[in-house]
Amino acid sequence: MAQSFVQLASDGTGKKIDTSVTATAAQHRQTMSIGDPSVDANVALVSSVGALKTETIGSVVSAVSATWNSSTTVNTTLSLATQGYGTVSLVDTTSGTISSGHVTFEVSNDSGTTWFSIRGGEISQNSADLGFSTATGVTNEYSFNVSGFSNFRVRLDTIIGGSGSMTLKMQGFALPSHLVMVATQQNANMLHCQLGDASNVVGVTALNALKVDVQPSQQSFYRAASGSFTPAATATDLITISGSATKTIRVFSIEVFMTATALADANFFLIKRSAANTGGTSTAKTIVPLDSNFAAGTAVVTVYTANPTALGAAVGTISTASVLVGGTTSVTAAQLGYTFNLMSPNFPSGVVLRGTSQLLALNFNGAAVPTGGAIQGVNIMWTEE
Repeated sequence: MAQSFVQLASDGTGKKIDTSVTATAAQHRQTMSIGDPSVDANVALVSSVGALKTETIGSVVSAVSATWNSSTTVNTTLSLATQGYGTVSLVDTTSGTISSGHVTFEVSNDSGTTWFSIRGGEISQNSADLGFSTATGVTNEYSFNVSGFSNFRVRLDTIIGGSGSMTLKMQGFALPSHLVMVATQQNANMLHCQLGDASNVVGVTALNALKVDVQPSQQSFYRAASGSFTPAATATDLITISGSATKTIRVFSIEVFMTATALADANFFLIKRSAANTGGTSTAKTIVPLDSNFAAGTAVVTVYTANPTALGAAVGTISTASVLVGGTTSVTAAQLGYTFNLMSPNFPSGVVLRGTSQLLALNFNGAAVPTGGAIQGVNIMWTEE
């Protein structure tokens, strides 16, 4: 095989990424070498026999599982560390006869010292629940958005009745990691190949063997909560999150909770707009970083108690949901809300807002709000990059 190479700027001994025989090991013939091929010990090889291997640390959390039955005590938990991870899946299967039992879902943002409830998306029923009751022959499958939280757990809050058992299995999945490869020639006899971004690189030279350690993306996470408010009688935009002049905003989830005097269907629409709303009566909500090391948030979250005078131009409707609402004595708390999970196979990138003119709106489509209708809360989570 003839010598061949890709020429790099500045001629010199280390001028090529080559496909030739290396100096001291003929078995390296017809390989691609990254590094200085005069020293075999420090050459990373790419070939049909030995592909270049890199390791992404923490791309998947190992699955954890537990089997509970009538002897399992109340407040027993199954936990998963989720720092740097985006999604947790949960599957519950049963065997034998089960007459009672209930679990609740909880997350922590301080490594398990403090726990609070989180809603999970029930995959087959398209509902958002705080927990579930187990029963004979029932399988439950849930997905959770855990971005920004350090831990997730399932807690048994009602003891299992009957002779059967339930088996829980949890699996965590990481946020995307990004790897960039840059080749440079730093001097006449040494080829450098750098892995990483412009400010955090791994050098590959004759002096340093290839070692790649890719950590999950270190994004900054933020949340904002609306609190309770009464919308306009025929409401349009209820709440919006607007983009930033300096950061890219990536919205991961929007939760909405509503009550009314009597049972009613409420239809919610997520609309992406390319221009800002004007007019109306509105309040900007507090932006909360989920880590004290994160910079202050630059997105703007706005609640409307009177409709905007003019709505910004709509790019289109991203998602819709029909939610059963009613008085708190009419339905259970789990039926009063809905979660738009924007980090799922249907939304692989989240909803991205670039610039202050772009916004995402939770909208009521100008329909009449049910009698006594009030928004009990809207919670939004996003990242800023």
